[in-house]
Amino acid sequence: MLFQFVRMPVSEEGFDSVNVETYEDLNQVDQMFGDKKYIIVMYRGYDSNKIIKILQERNVKYIICLPDKQRI
Repeated sequence: MLFQFVRMPVSEEGFDSVNVETYEDLNQVDQMFGDKKYIIVMYRGYDSNKIIKILQERNVKYIICLPDKQRI
């Protein structure tokens, strides 16, 4: 199953912040898959320590594409 969330930082009604929206998306994916294993693939900008910590705490596998100059 392929599931895609695309969030753009725009001024929409009810928009809090990119981080809040991302956490809500992660919760929604978690609920959708339940006990099934899945892999999250994210592109630049989702490499925050908070997001990585959440994924690790949930034992979710993930792939994050980083810019060339970014170091881990």
